[in-house]
Amino acid sequence: MPQKFDENTTGFNMQTQKLHCLMLLDDELGLVMSSKASDSFWRAFIVEDRATGEIQARMRFRYNDGDSWTHICPKDPGSVHDRVEKLAAVLEAMMRLALSAAVQGSVPVPEAAVKRFYPPEPGDSQKVLEYLIQQDLVVVKKMFDPEGKEIPMSPTEGHA
Repeated sequence: MPQKFDENTTGFNMQTQKLHCLMLLDDELGLVMSSKASDSFWRAFIVEDRATGEIQARMRFRYNDGDSWTHICPKDPGSVHDRVEKLAAVLEAMMRLALSAAVQGSVPVPEAAVKRFYPPEPGDSQKVLEYLIQQDLVVVKKMFDPEGKEIPMSPTEGHA
């Protein structure tokens, strides 16, 4: 039997969702926003539900004492591309505003503060995973076959 998938560890479920956009805050800016920020402070996963076509975002803030997750399900009409782009633009604007507030407008928010990554084929889980590894955005720690049995990995697998 396959293991239960923990979206709060990975951000999204490749079996039931297509990753259209992974967003991140430049890691050096996390401590600007919070003295309790941990590595990889802010991530947002904009996904499409494979069954319903619903577009949603899961945002994670990583603190020294644990993660905080927010799930956003907008009901905007339009194409998948338009809905993904609108949601990404809103999330980026929100993070830029939060950064500006954190520094009280004393310095401009760097252009590259919020980055967006678009996997080339959102519907192909294997290609999405390969893209995320190539971009050095994830590290694969464990792999499982369809029956839930762990697949042994070499020490260099899962790293770009």
